[in-house]
Amino acid sequence: MTRPSVAVERRRQIAEATIRCIGAHGYAGTTLDRVANEAGMARGHVRHFAGNRDEMLVAAAWYLYFSVIPAEGDTMPSTDGSFLPSAVHTFDDALDYLFGEFADPGPENAAALAFVEAGRTNPDIHAIVVRAYESMHEELTTLLTAASPTPPSRNASGLRRASSRSRSATSS
Repeated sequence: MTRPSVAVERRRQIAEATIRCIGAHGYAGTTLDRVANEAGMARGHVRHFAGNRDEMLVAAAWYLYFSVIPAEGDTMPSTDGSFLPSAVHTFDDALDYLFGEFADPGPENAAALAFVEAGRTNPDIHAIVVRAYESMHEELTTLLTAASPTPPSRNASGLRRASSRSRSATSS
């Protein structure tokens, strides 16, 4: 019997350690040495399983936003859904998560903010962040539609009248 590969598990451990390092040291301070120390591995093992620093950070972004460990050399793994947890079933659940657990200070929040910033200069991370937020937008739209299938009617002329009254009152 052959021994099952431990590569996926090691890459997961490295991604989790990378997220913790970003939380503790920031994006710029997250080094291969720090991640190796945090993961309890030799630096050579981190390089073997995660590649260079950029590849390690990209894999951590995939893991943070989609809980996906990309296969070696896979820059755009397939994902289902958004980064909202599977326990989110309603729009209220989504809001509770986004303004609760997701916004809580901690390594995941620090990493999410760091990846948004890094996306300005790293096209791979930019693509992951955009994909994460676009998929979240789609899921929120679906949840909101389910919560309120028929939107309230809007009285556009009433809104225009109220708006014009407020402008004329301020110009007097």
